[in-house]
Amino acid sequence: MAEYDNTNSFVLFPNDKGDNDKRPDFTGRVTLEGGKEMDLSAWNKTSARGLSYMQGRLSEPQKPINNNGSNAPRETVSKVADDIPF
Repeated sequence: MAEYDNTNSFVLFPNDKGDNDKRPDFTGRVTLEGGKEMDLSAWNKTSARGLSYMQGRLSEPQKPINNNGSNAPRETVSKVADDIPF
């Protein structure tokens, strides 16, 4: 059985915009040549002539946010304690 190749393909899912109209209407991920994955955001738009279209953006995948709300790397308590001079 052949393995599925998702190169140069993408998936978009409806996004819960909440109370922020600037958030994208759809979000997802695209897989590019070489296996690189990128985040994909898309907005529903209407042209000046009344035609509906989608506008999108590719971006580097965001790193997960730590439990403390920071993107900074977490250090263990013992490592931090070893650095304290008293």
